[in-house]
Amino acid sequence: MVQSGTPPTEVARQLKVGASSVFNWMARYRSGGWGGLGTGSRSGRPKKLDGAKMKYVFDLVTNKNPLQLNFAFALWTCEMIAKVIKDEFGVVLSRWSVSRLLKQMGLSPQRPNFRAWEQDPDKVRRWASRQFPALRAYAKRIGAKVYFGDEAAVRSDHHAGTTWAERGKTPVVRSTGQRFSCNMISAISPEGTLRFMVTERRMNSELFCEFLDRLMYGESGRVLLIVDGHPAYRAKATREYLAKFDGRLHLYLLPGHSPELNPDKHVWNWIKNHEIGRKLPKNKSDLVSMVRKGLASLQRRTETLRGFFHDPHLKYIKSEYFYTS
Repeated sequence: MVQSGTPPTEVARQLKVGASSVFNWMARYRSGGWGGLGTGSRSGRPKKLDGAKMKYVFDLVTNKNPLQLNFAFALWTCEMIAKVIKDEFGVVLSRWSVSRLLKQMGLSPQRPNFRAWEQDPDKVRRWASRQFPALRAYAKRIGAKVYFGDEAAVRSDHHAGTTWAERGKTPVVRSTGQRFSCNMISAISPEGTLRFMVTERRMNSELFCEFLDRLMYGESGRVLLIVDGHPAYRAKATREYLAKFDGRLHLYLLPGHSPELNPDKHVWNWIKNHEIGRKLPKNKSDLVSMVRKGLASLQRRTETLRGFFHDPHLKYIKSEYFYTS
């Protein structure tokens, strides 16, 4: 179970044993293989790290930031962990041994999600457990549609993806050396509806109000739009403009510095990584056209849009309450 990726602590919970037992089994396996797990006398090299020490390493990597131990970087490396093991237990392990150790404990190198330290965890919990459920219930009571909105800049020099090439020879793809960008604003609903706007203009309250007109075009009922704290969304001009819709459009703000709570981030991730990142725009108008076509294509992919809400950070939305699969 551990080797298939289940955390040792979860294995202990499922097997109804103490976590120390699981780490002891792992230490015995590490020194003697499967035979080391048998009862009675055991063969194999002496254990450099017993179960308690392995648990210490596991807890260290999963719960601590290297900066807390006065390292210069915030991401764990095998060399850092080897140094901690040597300092704590006097055991010298090569980076390759540390790598095998971590893999045997069900750990793997991963690209982390960064969070702003200005984020208030209490506000995030309150939003997910109280404020949004109340908002969802309110939307259901008045028959309103819920959208999550966001804006993003798309640059011509954003590249993503891989290509096939001869082994050992990095391929070269030639593109323009010029840099240009455009802005996109979009809003997505749990039902799989997407509204968008692409522009070369700078994001401000005037531009955002134009997008609100597009959002409400064809909407006969009420709309609740949830956005982040961008100044354009909080501007006095924006609040005054909402009066134009006679109470049919309401704006709500997510907790500050919490982009992971907004499913609309997946829209511009999709455009950047699956559209623009694989193409070569020649100029700004070409870039704008590509972004617009990519969003129009995504707009027709209802199931893909619904799939964005399956992000583990978005479980609080419980999108099944908004539509019937």
